[in-house]
Amino acid sequence: MAAYFILQYEVTDLDLYREYQVGAGATAQTHGVEVTVYDEAAETIEGTPPGKQTVVLKFRDSDHFREWYNSDEYQAVIAKRHAATDGFGVLSQSMNVQ
Repeated sequence: MAAYFILQYEVTDLDLYREYQVGAGATAQTHGVEVTVYDEAAETIEGTPPGKQTVVLKFRDSDHFREWYNSDEYQAVIAKRHAATDGFGVLSQSMNVQ
């Protein structure tokens, strides 16, 4: 079952965030991560999000997500995103709805 890592945040340090993007992008390529959504100006319909930046990454399944997320390569850059943004990330799995 496909899994999606959904991030919603406000970028507070653009230079550091750009460094994160370079490093994270390289890890995504080597792990076969699919960027499904990248939106710097998402429109809020309900609630109060932390910011307008929305990213959705697609994985084959939750095990594949954890393999990437916990990899040495990604762990080497994740602190840059944490330091450069205010927001959250959630893991959600798709299911067949009939």
